[in-house]
Amino acid sequence: MALAATQAHATVFAGNWYLDELKTDDPGLVLAASAFSGSFNVNLAPSDGNPGNGNEEIAVVPLFALYTTESAINLDDVFVTGTAKLRFVFDLPDPNNGPTEVTGVTGGIPFTINKGYLDWNPGDLLDSNGKMTLNFGPLNDGVLSIYVNGGTFNGSNNQLSVSANFDWDHDATAVPEPATWALMIAGFGMAGAAMRRRRVFTV
Repeated sequence: MALAATQAHATVFAGNWYLDELKTDDPGLVLAASAFSGSFNVNLAPSDGNPGNGNEEIAVVPLFALYTTESAINLDDVFVTGTAKLRFVFDLPDPNNGPTEVTGVTGGIPFTINKGYLDWNPGDLLDSNGKMTLNFGPLNDGVLSIYVNGGTFNGSNNQLSVSANFDWDHDATAVPEPATWALMIAGFGMAGAAMRRRRVFTV
């Protein structure tokens, strides 16, 4: 308690995101995205007042729309998969252990006209979402969880809207300022001197 104080204010998460890899040519399903980079700036408070969520707040950051430019699914679209790498670079809060990134798998769905998928979590057949974690603060104990959705899309008319949920887990522990350290040390010194005087008086 004497060595650290908990921040009670909100935390600003700001920076840029980048779609670093996407399969945009044959063989495999040819994909396109509405954007390949963008910025974000969200201010999350220590609590959103929702008893069900505990001490956290969530912000949704829209990223890009994903679709295929192909009119039909061929064998190469099914058997030759692609990758999609999403990266977040944080300018704030500072310091942090970023950038954070997640890599997903893309491909065509057999026996469909032009349907494809984006799966950030290929190890789980029931969950296509991806998760990243950012640690921040002087002691690296602040935690932000980032969830990115996957899913399916069908040509350019039924695009997949990809967004990131910034899930504020808990704020970083604040390290006392030098002036606070000086006051603490002086307080310890005064307490020690008072104890010594008390011992001398009782003897």
